[in-house]
Amino acid sequence: ANREEASALSRVFDFHHLAIDDCFNRHVDPAKIDDYGRYLFIIAQAISYRARAERLETTELDLFLGPNYVVSFHAQPLPFIEGLRHRCEEDGPELGRGADFLAHALLDALVDDYQPVVEEMDETLERLEERVLSQPQASVLQEILLLKRNVQRLRRTILPQRDAVNRIARGEFSKVVRPESYIYFRDI
Repeated sequence: ANREEASALSRVFDFHHLAIDDCFNRHVDPAKIDDYGRYLFIIAQAISYRARAERLETTELDLFLGPNYVVSFHAQPLPFIEGLRHRCEEDGPELGRGADFLAHALLDALVDDYQPVVEEMDETLERLEERVLSQPQASVLQEILLLKRNVQRLRRTILPQRDAVNRIARGEFSKVVRPESYIYFRDI
């Protein structure tokens, strides 16, 4: 853990130590939202997948969302965040529409990043189906079991995130998220 970063989260923003601890622990936490009154602490999971890899990988994106700020924290590089940052630097709409809209843009980009993973899993499934029919071998069974585990892992990643975003879209956190932003969270 970077003590300087942890100190800034505590000293500058006065974030709760439990939320800060969640940012710096080594394992990837399930998606969730903690309501600290004047801000929300959101854990989301980004994913990466390569058909030949042993397993679908997840990495954590932590967001602190206040009425007029968003603080993001991630231990691994997340290219979709870099893309969003570049859009903001080029006067993209995200910065001028409020902190809740920026948090939406971050979560939306994270979810959009799931699409290529799902498509690659579909392609893997089609390839395995063809191999089962044309040249059935024990190695195909191993690949099918690996794909099945990865699909289950993807489901376990997506469902808690969907629930967290739905809570925002339903207006549970009206101190931080404005009603006009609910529709954008529903769109995620």
